[in-house]
Amino acid sequence: MRSLLLATVVVASLAATAARAQILTNGSFETGDFTGWTLTGNTGFTGVTNTFGGVGPTDGSYLAYFGAVGSEGYLSQAFADTAGDVLALSFDLYNFGGTPSYFEFDFDGTLLTALTDPDAFGWTTYTFDVTATGSDNIQFGFRQDPSYFLLDNVAATDEGSSVPEPGSMAMVAAGLGILDVMRRRGLT
Repeated sequence: MRSLLLATVVVASLAATAARAQILTNGSFETGDFTGWTLTGNTGFTGVTNTFGGVGPTDGSYLAYFGAVGSEGYLSQAFADTAGDVLALSFDLYNFGGTPSYFEFDFDGTLLTALTDPDAFGWTTYTFDVTATGSDNIQFGFRQDPSYFLLDNVAATDEGSSVPEPGSMAMVAAGLGILDVMRRRGLT
């Protein structure tokens, strides 16, 4: 009976984990370029490399660098997801510092974070939870006149619905039923 209970718990865990899937293309720039991304605006001094100024990537072998001078450049990606699901958005950012500089991150046109003339800082992870609409877009805006921003490990992970799926609920109900039978027979 214990092995049946354990199997029920494992199956329920796997079902919950299956919903968590990375849905961006080339989030760590591992193609060595901006495949899957769209660059617009001022894209001068922008690219993908394996190290920059002695700084390596946080994930994989590549990172993106942004040093647009005089006006903003933009990096965006549109993606499909499941409407109503929770998306965990995250990225790693490095800043060499200097002014004027600006960095922003938007989800479907809503500004989630903006940094104006920030001091230099090492790799920092930013995370946000948002609700998917079925067809979404993330966008980074950047300007770094005297230096560079580095970006790596960009992820949009579908965390699934905040409401349990019927299949998951059925597994939980079955597990509880088994526990009740075991309790009644004095096996627990």
